Formats: sequence, C-alpha cells, structure tokens
Amino acid sequence: MRMVSQATSSTSLILTPKQAAELLNLSTSWLAKQRLKGGGPAYIKMGGAVRYNASVLHEWMKAKQRLSTSGP
Repeated sequence: MRMVSQATSSTSLILTPKQAAELLNLSTSWLAKQRLKGGGPAYIKMGGAVRYNASVLHEWMKAKQRLSTSGP
C-alpha cells in the first residue's frame, strides 16, 4: 500500500479537457480555441485524445496572476 501512495504522489494527475475546464473555471470551448491559437495552457496529445497535466494547469494559473489592471 505504501508503494502505491508514493507512486501516486510522484505522478501528476492527467485531466480531460472537461475536467481541466472545470478546474480553471473556463469553458471547454475556450480551451479548444486556445489550443488552436497557442495561447492557453500546455496540453498533451495522445492519439486523438487531448489531456492536461494538473500541475501544469496550476503553474499556468500562477503565471496569470496580476496585481494591477495596467500592463500586460
């Protein structure tokens, strides 16, 4: 049992676009548009399936934090 919990903690959770959208509080449509434009969070393409790494989504959200409405 201990080995399972160590393996789980060392690997990141992989999410579907729907799960990722829920985590980010955005729409799946927004995520799809960002994949086309290249401006959203990094994603994984496995065959025809799109997946998101949960830790990457959290880092992407951190990078979007702002203290002011002025500037980029």
